[in-house]
Amino acid sequence: MKTAYKLCALFVVAVMLSGCAESALPVQHGDSDAALDGAHHGERDSAAADVNTSNNQPGDSGRDTEGGADTSTGADTSSGADALGDDVPGNGQDTASDRCAAVTCSSGVCNPADGQCVECLAHGDCAGEATCQPGLNVCIAPCCTFTASDIFSDVGYVHDRFDIAVTADGAQAVAFIDPKTNRLRYARMVANQWFSQDVAVLTNGDGDVRLALEADGTPHMILSRYQTLKHYWQDASGWHDFDIPLEGRNGQVDIVIDSANTVHMVVLVDYGEKVLYARRDAQGQRSSEYLTVPDARRPSWTNIDATRDGRPIISFQIGAEQIAVVAERSAQGAWSYQTVNESISSVHGMALDPDDSPVIVYYREPGDGLRIIRRLGTDWNTERVVAEDGLWPDITIDRFGGVHLVYMLRNPADQFDNPMHYARWNGSAWQSWHITSVVRGFFPRVTTDDLGVMHAVVYDTNQKTVSYVRGQ
Repeated sequence: MKTAYKLCALFVVAVMLSGCAESALPVQHGDSDAALDGAHHGERDSAAADVNTSNNQPGDSGRDTEGGADTSTGADTSSGADALGDDVPGNGQDTASDRCAAVTCSSGVCNPADGQCVECLAHGDCAGEATCQPGLNVCIAPCCTFTASDIFSDVGYVHDRFDIAVTADGAQAVAFIDPKTNRLRYARMVANQWFSQDVAVLTNGDGDVRLALEADGTPHMILSRYQTLKHYWQDASGWHDFDIPLEGRNGQVDIVIDSANTVHMVVLVDYGEKVLYARRDAQGQRSSEYLTVPDARRPSWTNIDATRDGRPIISFQIGAEQIAVVAERSAQGAWSYQTVNESISSVHGMALDPDDSPVIVYYREPGDGLRIIRRLGTDWNTERVVAEDGLWPDITIDRFGGVHLVYMLRNPADQFDNPMHYARWNGSAWQSWHITSVVRGFFPRVTTDDLGVMHAVVYDTNQKTVSYVRGQ
């Protein structure tokens, strides 16, 4: 799962939520640019962080804007004096101490870089065991305390017919195919309460759905059902859809929105005999193409993410050995394929780190544990996260390079006893936590907000709920 990073435009979200109701909204057919014009999509951040590949620690979080220029000017005003504080005689510039000399912070500390009050500059500025998040100057509580809530109750078996996405400031959204009512549904959390609405009425509840949000909270979904492949999105006038042409019967899907407002989608066609890539840019122009599957061996699962400059990277696995393959599109539109000499699970997760290198989480075989494999230059490095078998894993990487994993722990004695776990690097080793609110979970999905807070959704077959979990 990928993460939305840019700040949310709250007034647009308010417009969207005003239409949330239990009754079905009209679905308008055709394509529309209204949902995308002038908006920046938030599934990948233009800001990124250096990653220490040995321990996944955050590095420098500062990046230039998409236009290539840094957002902080670092320059004096036209009068020759700095905009903050008094100039130091003789050099025309402020010192850091001058900027904070006349500043009194009611809480937090003064940032000498700009003379503004912030929550923290160093770990010692935070209470207890909280740490100061670099670049954001906010205190983050130590992991992990989990809170959970049910989004949809009394639901039948939904397999992977749901997904979660968040905006940079943590506004949560969930897409869900309800097999009992045969409806595609969409839910948002407002003031700690979930509000849902119908997106479309389906002929039956089968299919797969994935969700992505623009930076302003505008939702986009890709829905796969037999020989139907639809892209849904919402604007102030309601929900719209577009039929994506395909050759054959489709299967598992994924979606991501890049920082240039382009929606990227991938779908397995004819049980993986073909891999279809489709895109829609900010101007509403669409295109699609089929990838070349190495050795014509069928994949059964696929993921997609987008680089900082908007190039899609797709993962899938092929053959009886389930060898991992990474397909990467160049700026000129050519695809290159890299076969990773590693057998992975059919259900796996893939996300890009801040350097645009793919990281794959997978479970290989009983007794082998949960592992990740990451690309380091031209090489791939494999490491074991936990010794236990982690089924149906998903991955997201926050804007600081932190890797977040969710998975179901395999119980060899009971195939239906699948407690949900969350894992991340604690600075020196991988650490995992049991999420006790989920009794028997299937196909968890995970994402993070701009602060690196984990948000997940999972189907609990024991409680017959689609549940939301927040971990911090």
